[in-house]
Amino acid sequence: MKKILGTTIVLLGAAALSATAATVQIDLSGYDSGSDVNSSFQAYRGDPSAMANHLNEWLANSSGWCGSKANTSSETSSYFKSAVGNEDGSVTVTYTNRQGYGGSGVGLKVSLDAAGYSADAFSSLTFTVDLATSTGGTYRVYLAYQTENGWQAVESQATSGTITVTADLSGNKLTSENVYVFVESNQGRGNDSIFTASMTGELASVPEPATASLGLLGLAALMVRRRRS
Repeated sequence: MKKILGTTIVLLGAAALSATAATVQIDLSGYDSGSDVNSSFQAYRGDPSAMANHLNEWLANSSGWCGSKANTSSETSSYFKSAVGNEDGSVTVTYTNRQGYGGSGVGLKVSLDAAGYSADAFSSLTFTVDLATSTGGTYRVYLAYQTENGWQAVESQATSGTITVTADLSGNKLTSENVYVFVESNQGRGNDSIFTASMTGELASVPEPATASLGLLGLAALMVRRRRS
């Protein structure tokens, strides 16, 4: 009987170690405002690390979407137009896809803490942009984040359709609650571009009660009662 009981308890411990990962949505629907804040980002295209540091300098103290032209000219046209939150947690943004001035773009600081999650709980983050209305040129999408190795970014580009970027955090956890997303374009036709943005995260595996462990718990209790009797 002692052997059976010991085996049961070992199995119970193994079952209790079962774990699962969960995909969660980071709600962007509340980011429904913005303004123009010049950043002159053209020099950082093609260098994700430099772009990540630039986005941190540009957006760290911002609230809402920030629109900007790409170069350092004194031109003062409007870039950010509107942002509307959606019931599914995404946000639809309109900005002017500038034909000149090196292009234009809109960036946003996203607070993971405000979304209800601890930054170091994520094993990955994914930012998706659906270009509902594009007006020519090349669109680039960035997701910038900080780990113990400093600020870094992932980027992808397309001329239309859906653009997705994913940060793999499985071996290097986030060290800042803030991440930055940036959508920019150049060689466009000067008209308004519209995109819908969404973000998801993969939470690192966490222990959870397994169905098998509940059965084993009952069996262990039965073995204890029989032993005592």
